[in-house]
Amino acid sequence: MKFATRVGLALAALALAACDRPENARIQVLIGAALDGVSGPSVVIVEDGKFRAAGPQTHVPIPPDSVKVDTSGYRLRGPSIVPGAEATFELVDGNGRVARRMQAGQWQ
Repeated sequence: MKFATRVGLALAALALAACDRPENARIQVLIGAALDGVSGPSVVIVEDGKFRAAGPQTHVPIPPDSVKVDTSGYRLRGPSIVPGAEATFELVDGNGRVARRMQAGQWQ
């Protein structure tokens, strides 16, 4: 293999390694989870590890450059969702079991 090809492959591998996984992207939008105080499906926007917005799907605009996460069938459980607060919560299924956790905007 030529030196230039090896260097190109090495640079590409480094670039891929530096990328966040899509689920830990800068802006994530959780779509469909049940939220206290919201009737029907909700939208929760997490940006840079903090809550940005939350509310009914019909009222919260979804940023086009975000990663969408389908949370239909789950309830979001945790501290109050306040814009600017650290995004830490659990997604709980219909039987009360924790399916996933987010801590400071990162999926655990």
